[in-house]
Amino acid sequence: MEKLKKLTIDEIKKYSLAILDDIVRVCSELKLQYFLDSGTLLGAVRHNGFIPWDDDIDICMPRPDYEIFIKNYNKLCDKRLYCLALNNSREYFFPFAKVYDKRTIKIENGKMINWNKLSIDIFPLDAYPIEQQEAENFHNKQIELLDKYEYYKGWGFADTRKLGKKGKVKAQIAQRLLTRFYSKRVNNHAKKNEYTIAKSIGIITCMYYSKKLRNFNKELYTPLLHKFENKEYIIPSGFDVILKNYYGNYLELPPPEKRVSTHGIDVYLEREE
Repeated sequence: MEKLKKLTIDEIKKYSLAILDDIVRVCSELKLQYFLDSGTLLGAVRHNGFIPWDDDIDICMPRPDYEIFIKNYNKLCDKRLYCLALNNSREYFFPFAKVYDKRTIKIENGKMINWNKLSIDIFPLDAYPIEQQEAENFHNKQIELLDKYEYYKGWGFADTRKLGKKGKVKAQIAQRLLTRFYSKRVNNHAKKNEYTIAKSIGIITCMYYSKKLRNFNKELYTPLLHKFENKEYIIPSGFDVILKNYYGNYLELPPPEKRVSTHGIDVYLEREE
């Protein structure tokens, strides 16, 4: 770790904002829409910036814009950054994209993975069928696929000590293949409906968002500029409905003992020679 500098939470926020600014720049060049999402949206509305005890950034994009973004970002980005998605890495297994800073190393819950660096998650906003029953059937199928994906993603943390060296290697290979297989199925099923004619949309490539039916009226996702730290970024105009769905009474602060980061990460930056 001699060539690495451990970043403070304020430095993590600074480098995360730099990633966000580059994403916003590329979106502007390509005329793509993005929105602050999840805890980042909550932070923007409640704190005009990061949630004080949090340091990560999440955004979402309409599926058509998302596909253009992941195809073109690496051609246009700051070369210290890189976009990872299922279509450009054999090791990557999430059904949504990440843009990361190549100079960083992220150790999460004591584990380090090759591509595990300081990053921003980018979730596609996907379309639901117009008919309610079809929407419910579609959602239930998505949950079924996400359950299988989450099972195999977590399989790598199971106890493999009794398998021996060869058995452990085989188990790791099987886990990687099955996780990617179901990640692709999650992604492909999520984007099967036509976005342009849809009336409702949602983030359905992540179990956190998809535990219950969260298909929002597409009109809630019209762009609205809002302060986040020292700049303005785009949030959905229907943020109140979205945040109430995610968090309930989102303006009420959690009790002091819960005002802690749940990510369990340490981030290191390569020292310049």
